[in-house]
Amino acid sequence: MSKRLRHTKIKNTGVLFEVLTRQVTADIMENVESKAVALIKKHFHKNSALGKELELYNILTTET
Repeated sequence: MSKRLRHTKIKNTGVLFEVLTRQVTADIMENVESKAVALIKKHFHKNSALGKELELYNILTTET
């Protein structure tokens, strides 16, 4: 009786953004240039698919 894992795309987007922001924070604390900043700027801007999904994720997590 195996449990079936459920994939939640919006939740995964939120987790990915969280991991990237934590990496940026760690890099800042160590005075290292962070490649994560470029990834965030490139893929999480307001008009991108990931940016829109992140916006939905933030609405769901702050409203409930």
